[in-house]
Amino acid sequence: MDGNQTKDENIADSGGLREALSAYYRHAKELNLSPKDEKMPGLDLTPEQLYFMGFAQLWCASYKERHYWEELKNEHTVDKFRVLGAVTNIEDFSKAYNCRVGSKMNPAKSKCRVW
Repeated sequence: MDGNQTKDENIADSGGLREALSAYYRHAKELNLSPKDEKMPGLDLTPEQLYFMGFAQLWCASYKERHYWEELKNEHTVDKFRVLGAVTNIEDFSKAYNCRVGSKMNPAKSKCRVW
């Protein structure tokens, strides 16, 4: 993968994910919704966990070997790493899933944030 080719889309993924969550928080506050109100029946996940799960599911993919090399030339990072890169740069993800500082999902180094 060429990082120079994918960096713009990676920045957009992280920024968009963060801004959409911020919009959800504002909307929930305007409606005076509590986390209890936002639970999905049968799922023991917080609204934040559901949000990040939904983002990850957008990029669930499997590749046939013959297509794999084409994906590496794309302006987007391979789907798995597109998700991992975006969520590991967002503090709310680490909080939602209680990721230990220094773990793969919550690197000890500062998170990358453009906006």
